[in-house]
Amino acid sequence: MICLPVGELKPALAGLAKVISRKASLECLRCVKVEAASGEVTLAATDLDLYAKVSLPAPDSKPAPGFLIPFEALQSA
Repeated sequence: MICLPVGELKPALAGLAKVISRKASLECLRCVKVEAASGEVTLAATDLDLYAKVSLPAPDSKPAPGFLIPFEALQSA
């Protein structure tokens, strides 16, 4: 399970929003890649020209395989 405080997630998503296109023809370009390492969660996004990556401290998170989640789903959380 990955737990992030909303207060830290919202500014990170604002930065990632600059590279995510809601009109991208490839669905994966409308998603955020989430990777959890011990004590840290990394969020990454790209539009194939630009790439943004944000690492947030998450002391309660355990290592987990990376996955994609739609940006809109994270934004509405």
